[in-house]
Amino acid sequence: MKASCACSEVTGVISDWISENVSAFVEVVNADRVSTSLSSRNKTFSQWITIRADNNTFVYNGTTGQCDKSNSSLLQSFPQLSKITKNLTSMSSLIKGLVDFSNKYRGKLSSNKIVAGIEGVYWVSCADGVDGSINLQVEVVFAGKKSFEPPTYDNPLVLFVQIAEYGNFSDNSTLISQLSLTFNSYDLLSEDDNRLFMPPPGVICNGWKEEQVPVNFSDPFSVLIEVTDDQKHHYESIVHYSASQKVVMVKGARKDGIIPFINEQNVPDNVITVVHDFSTGYEYQLDHSQCVNLSALPSESEDVVVSNSTYTMRPVLNILLSPEISFGNYGKLMSENGRLHTVYRGIKNKTNEKVEVHLDGDQLYSYTIFKNVGKEMLISSNMRLTPTPYTTIDSVMENMQGCFAQSAHTDSSNSTFTIDVRSKSLKDVYEHGIGKVTLAIAKALSEVAPVNPLRVRAFFDSGNDNLLRVFFSVEEKTDIKPSLVPGYNYTAEVPTLVLIEKLNGTVSHGDWKFSVSTSGMNAEEWVVAAKSLRRYTPSSPDPITYYGYTGGAMFVLGVFTLVLGVGIGAGGVFFVTRRQRISNLAYQVFE
Repeated sequence: MKASCACSEVTGVISDWISENVSAFVEVVNADRVSTSLSSRNKTFSQWITIRADNNTFVYNGTTGQCDKSNSSLLQSFPQLSKITKNLTSMSSLIKGLVDFSNKYRGKLSSNKIVAGIEGVYWVSCADGVDGSINLQVEVVFAGKKSFEPPTYDNPLVLFVQIAEYGNFSDNSTLISQLSLTFNSYDLLSEDDNRLFMPPPGVICNGWKEEQVPVNFSDPFSVLIEVTDDQKHHYESIVHYSASQKVVMVKGARKDGIIPFINEQNVPDNVITVVHDFSTGYEYQLDHSQCVNLSALPSESEDVVVSNSTYTMRPVLNILLSPEISFGNYGKLMSENGRLHTVYRGIKNKTNEKVEVHLDGDQLYSYTIFKNVGKEMLISSNMRLTPTPYTTIDSVMENMQGCFAQSAHTDSSNSTFTIDVRSKSLKDVYEHGIGKVTLAIAKALSEVAPVNPLRVRAFFDSGNDNLLRVFFSVEEKTDIKPSLVPGYNYTAEVPTLVLIEKLNGTVSHGDWKFSVSTSGMNAEEWVVAAKSLRRYTPSSPDPITYYGYTGGAMFVLGVFTLVLGVGIGAGGVFFVTRRQRISNLAYQVFE
């Protein structure tokens, strides 16, 4: 006989002939864990998981839904087996102990027996005084070398084990206990079967070793979030989070009226995009084409931390993985995309919700919330995150700028100016991106004088001298006060005229430079030509030539028409009168 190998699965049946209890078992073994589950006729289910590294065992009770630390394995719950071996951590250790037992208590071979359709060699041993007083009869059936072999194992394999305790071998009525194990199958495992080594989805074991989730978030962190709820409704949103830019953008559908990721409520239904700008303290609510609302940052949003009336960004790690949750590493699973994911589970103390996160390497792949429904653990919502590296704030920048145009207390239509940029052309603008160049100009202007960069709009063209010409306008300061954020002073913001005066003083004394970010952390300096600042005045249209009569001619024509009309009228009256007189005369003649 031989023990089963690592990374294996063994199935079978355990029968207690005295209590008439029959249970099916499945045991899986790998280098890290041993998991054995037991299912009985009355539909009860239990699972024992032993962690090899620290020899801790956990038991999941399918009846109560609880998972707790245990001092014993499944096999140790059958005391008869301890007469064979003290090492009952797995079926493999049991069979190894059985081999040692056969060497100590010699038995004999008897006629072959058929077990599960396989002819096996029958061995029996009777041992007197085991453990001091017990008389033990051990029967084993194992597959001979000529028997059918499993595709992944070689014979001999154990097919059946029965242990009986007697008070007296010569008297069957002294039978104390009788336990048998029938082994139905042996097989090898693949990584697709890793779920067998952990408790059911959503189950948290008390006492499981806690570990920090080793997740890494890039900056910017841009993902497509797909949420599926317990009703199978599907929602998709784009999230862009950048600690360096101090901005959070969420764009797309919402679940139960709540903006995903930031969990903000009471946002108008027509709002498609919400942007939180922590560099200035504003929230921008946008639809597909324009600004809907400009306001201070909300205090209840998940991405906002308020301390001493100052608003700061909550780290993305703490938004997605709340610090209140203590996670444990429950193993690895093969995902639908063929990649091996590490599974972490924890409990939200405030709501008692069970959370399961999957990591693809050091990247967060999914986040699932479970809820208890009776004794079942059901999925409340599942969130999957897919990187979208090309998502930027530039896509909504124009609508954000529109918020200041709508809220400004004065008209800025006459606040358009031009500057010339040396050695640059429209091609350079398109290569870097219009939004990126516009933002670079806006930030540079805010360094000349304190203004919100989003008050600045820019357009680009080429001048007659082939220099890049920048047309920019600056909206007036809004009356809407932002939240208090580090590094920004709303009260210090200046009117447009003050900014232009300071810029004119800067440009008139020499070249002015602004930095445009390039790939990586690099930046490129663009140089504004000295004395090139001018107010933009649209050229007057060419004089329009009108063709037709002059006013005097029209007056004469009118008088002539009037006289002609009077003459025609008088002639008509004369003609009618004359005709009437002729008619009367004719009647007189015929009379």
